[in-house]
Amino acid sequence: MKKTYFLAPNFHYPPSSTISLGRIWSNPTDPGSCLNLDGALPFPPRMPIHHDQKTSWMYEKCYQHKGVIGVWARFLQVVGIDAEASVKWDRSNGEIYKFEKLDTKFIDPGLAFVKESVLAPAVEEFIRQNNFKKPVYMITGVKIARGADVALTRSRESETHLRAGVDGTTAGAPAIAGPEVTISSTNSEMTRFGESFDFVFAYRLREIYYEKGQVKHKECDKGALQGIDDGFPEKADETSLSSPSLEISGLAQEDVSGEDLAIREDLAIDEDDGEECAIITSKG
Repeated sequence: MKKTYFLAPNFHYPPSSTISLGRIWSNPTDPGSCLNLDGALPFPPRMPIHHDQKTSWMYEKCYQHKGVIGVWARFLQVVGIDAEASVKWDRSNGEIYKFEKLDTKFIDPGLAFVKESVLAPAVEEFIRQNNFKKPVYMITGVKIARGADVALTRSRESETHLRAGVDGTTAGAPAIAGPEVTISSTNSEMTRFGESFDFVFAYRLREIYYEKGQVKHKECDKGALQGIDDGFPEKADETSLSSPSLEISGLAQEDVSGEDLAIREDLAIDEDDGEECAIITSKG
């Protein structure tokens, strides 16, 4: 299954922040929704932290949208009124990330660890307050940027042309030109920095939810987050366990959708194993 990584909301979260292994969030895109603020539970010996490091790492993404719409609308022909409108736009974004080192750390949480983490007081309280219907999310992977050089660009151009007139030929009179208006605008932004403290660049999640009196967890993948069917299995690999100390009164019936989160997905390669993965960001 393709792994999914989310870009951190900004470049300010250090490796020891709420975006760290074992932390549990109520919102998969908001580090401020962390529930176990005191930190994750100690990792058992059989659940090691895997580590990988790449040097001189670079990721570049450029995308552009252009378009022209021309409309010649003839309406109210009885009195001979016509109008013309055209709209042009050009939108482009660019992202260049260069890191001296990119450290990747990840865990594969077992059933017992997931159960203990969910039963932590703050996490259990959130689940009970929401009648066991809302999932929570555990950080299972982080990518830490060291020695970063980042450049982000954004450009927006648009032009609208309008013309209205009266065609008097239908009444035996000459054509009369009407008002003609052209409106254009250009906006551009650029952000760049070449030195920075180490920060979390991206993170990976597992969704933890309740179903039929059991705790279940699965990888947060493209299908789970956006509800888009493009060849992925309808259900991710799941593991479950009984939860005798929790009184289950409901279940998670709906996954988080792309409309709820307003997110965008790009494809990349996971440095851990060379597999295809997805990078999730908020739509700008």
